[in-house]
Amino acid sequence: MSNVTSILDILKHLPKTNCRQCGVKTCMAFADAVIKGLRRIEECPHVSAETIALVGGNIQERASIEREQEKAVAYLKGEVARADLNAAAERLDTSVVGGRLLIRSLGKEFYIGADGELSSQCHTVMPWLAIPMLSYVLTGGTKKPTGKWVAFEELSGGRKWARLFGQRCEKDFKELADGHPGLFGDVTAIFSGTAGGGDIKADVSLVLSPLPGLPLLICYWMKEDDFESKLKLYFDATAEDNLNIEYIYTLCVGLVMMFGKIALRHK
Repeated sequence: MSNVTSILDILKHLPKTNCRQCGVKTCMAFADAVIKGLRRIEECPHVSAETIALVGGNIQERASIEREQEKAVAYLKGEVARADLNAAAERLDTSVVGGRLLIRSLGKEFYIGADGELSSQCHTVMPWLAIPMLSYVLTGGTKKPTGKWVAFEELSGGRKWARLFGQRCEKDFKELADGHPGLFGDVTAIFSGTAGGGDIKADVSLVLSPLPGLPLLICYWMKEDDFESKLKLYFDATAEDNLNIEYIYTLCVGLVMMFGKIALRHK
């Protein structure tokens, strides 16, 4: 078999039933995620072992974002290993416990060792969270959140990523919320969400803390009469002072993927 280079190369091996058992809305979207390296073909419960070996062994390395993420994690771990954890703790207003830097994320405790290794009270730290978290340890905490909420596209680097952000984060999240009325309750309970929004009025206003200096406001307006539902994500105006825009995007894409799995589990 020649190298797998397109979504259709992946799609022809999938059941095309849009069963969502992989955590993605459609087989087409899952194929897109596989070709980009964001998902593995074996996450589809309907593909054969032969297909897994065939497709998994032929996806070109240049198409694998996952490999690039692994390289980024390794690089950032090396940078953290050369950093002063005590100085980082002071800058980030946290502490060093047993030689490891404590970082609270989404209501959970994460620890970063002197070698840059990440550990947590839950499961393996996925690259979409590890990369922003390690970067935050290196350069974050320079400005405290102000409480002023702005849309992603209003951030200084947000315009470049706005279209992708709208599709991969806000649109996908809105469709999850539309199809799973209990989703916000689950997210609040699991990730220590709090009510918020300030002057932004919505049917649901939920604040999460993916990183200590990077609060995230989720606003959702339900469908009403002739008005379609709407979901918008907001960030503190200081967001880019604590994390670069690409990593903010990476973090939000990962969060929405995780919320999708939660929605399916609690369906």
